[in-house]
Formats: sequence, structure tokens, C-alpha cells
Amino acid sequence: SFYRKSLNRFVQVFQGQLVQEQVPVEIRLYPSESLKRISKDGKFFEDHLLYTTKLQTFLNQQHPDLFCRIHAIYSRKIGIDPKDRDLYVFYEVLGPDWVNLKDYISSTGGLVKIPFLVTSNSLFHVIKYWFQKILAIVDVVNQNSASCYIISPDNFYVNHKTLELRMKS
Repeated sequence: SFYRKSLNRFVQVFQGQLVQEQVPVEIRLYPSESLKRISKDGKFFEDHLLYTTKLQTFLNQQHPDLFCRIHAIYSRKIGIDPKDRDLYVFYEVLGPDWVNLKDYISSTGGLVKIPFLVTSNSLFHVIKYWFQKILAIVDVVNQNSASCYIISPDNFYVNHKTLELRMKS
């Protein structure tokens, strides 16, 4: 299956499959005009993107249970100038058991209304477990001289069967 959607006005998202490994991937296309945008610190967006992807790749290698994998980064030249290029980032697609934390919470009407957690009296244990995982993720990122500026339920995924939690940027 193959689909296309916009993450925002600068990034297109495609779903596909890696040919050699036969694994599903989410491909984010960062076009040349968005890579050339200059942020408030005077750096190009491309510099920030490459730093973030290198950091996420390193963190996934060190802690695969906390972070989603980046399979590859591909650069495609589109013009005469060496800076005229599009970047494609190939992200891991989690299986059907994984769901976005925000969607998981909103689909059940909130954490306190998840039937399994309420009937088993394990709600506070699960919430404590998830917060410990989130704090572990933030700690790992901070230990590598970076900051977690994307802490939001949109960026965390929960396995609804095992209740494991991972961060995906």
C-alpha cells in the first residue's frame, strides 16, 4: 500500500516498503525550499534536520526499546546548485499493535476510562510506568547534550497489548 499526506506545509509523508529488507517505512520528504529556510538561530533547517536524525539514529542504537528507528536518509539532487536537493528520511513503521498515545487516550475517552485499566485496578501502575519511560527518554536525550522539545502525546506510541511506550519524532 502507498499513500501520501502532508505533515505540514513543508513536509510530505509517504508510506512504502524497503525493497531489500521488506519492511514498511514512513518516508518524509523535505523539499529543497524547506531545507533552505533559516531559523532564528541563523542556521538552515537542513542543519537542524540532519543533527536531529543523527541523534535519533544514535539513540535508537543505544536504546532500541525507547526510540523508533530511522532506516535511511536519501538525498536527491534537483538543480544545478549543490544545495538544491530534496531529503528523504525513512522512518520505522510500528506494527498494528502500536498506536499514537494521543489517539489511544482520545479513543477511550481518557486514561481513566480505558476498560482494561479500570477493571484491573492497574491504572496508576500503568500511568507511573509510562511516565517513568518518558522520563527515561528525556534523561537519555539530555545525557547526549540535547533537549526534548517535542514532548507531546503525538510523539509517543503505545503498544496496546504490552503497554510498551516508544518515542517517534
